[in-house]
Parts: sequence; C-alpha cells; structure tokens
Amino acid sequence: MSHRLGVQLSDLVAAIGVVEGAISSNGNASSVPSALGAVSVLILHGDQDHTVLYCGDTADASQEDSFNYWSGTSADNCSTLDTPLRLCDSKGNITAVIEKDANHCSGNTEVKFYKLLGGTHAWNTRPMNVPGQAPYNPAFNSNTGITTTEIMWDFFAAHPKP
Repeated sequence: MSHRLGVQLSDLVAAIGVVEGAISSNGNASSVPSALGAVSVLILHGDQDHTVLYCGDTADASQEDSFNYWSGTSADNCSTLDTPLRLCDSKGNITAVIEKDANHCSGNTEVKFYKLLGGTHAWNTRPMNVPGQAPYNPAFNSNTGITTTEIMWDFFAAHPKP
C-alpha cells in the first residue's frame, strides 16, 4: 500500500515507508507506472518473511525489484548507489547485503533499504539492534532509530518535501 501511495501521490508526499511489502503484486515491477514525482523511500524487510518473500515469487516482486524501481526507473532517478551488490542472487537466494542506499536522486530524495535479519512479516516494536535477537540489523543506532516506528519517524524527519 505504501508503494502505491508513493506512485500515485508522490507529487504530494515527501517520503514513504514500506514494511514487509513489494512494489507489485503480480511479480513484475515493470508493470508499475512511473511515479508522479520524486519521493524518498525507506524499505524494511525481513529475510524470514513468508508472506511477502524477500526474493519474490510469481505473486510478489523481489526487494531488489522494489529498490530498483525507486532508485532507477522512477521519478527519483538516483545517480549514486552505495553498493552494486544485489539483495538476491540470480538463483533467488538472499545475499549478505544488509543495507542498500541510493542517493543523489531527483528532488534531493533518497532510497534506503534495510534487511531485518530473522525478521518476519511484522511491525517490530522491540529494539532491532541487539545481536542475537531477531530481527536484527547492525546499522540501526541512535541516528537511524532502533524500532520500526523510530526508524520511520527519523527517516521522514530527515526527508521533508521541499
């Protein structure tokens, strides 16, 4: 639903946050129309989500497809990626990448992805920066936030509509 809001109302909203979702429900991100304007996007997705699969299937696009839609083929048109590595390999296996960031995007937007290690299809209210506890991401700290709500709020606060 957040992806749809971003596509259809991106000329009005500054940023969207996606928790355990994919850009399309037909497995094909290329069928999604271009966003109306640039919008910052934060994606949080658990590697153990069995409802919306991390690497996608015939029902849902992969997280790589979702990230690429916003960073490259939408109105954001980002010019810098922090890593060229993929979130899923060519066989549909989850890779070791835990964070992916695209910046220098249109309208000063950013596209950010965080893998939630051990994360399932849930909104997480417990801290996600505790090693050995699921879900976990070592990038979460006082700057990013440590629960889903904090991470979203901090991202939204850092990406206002100009």
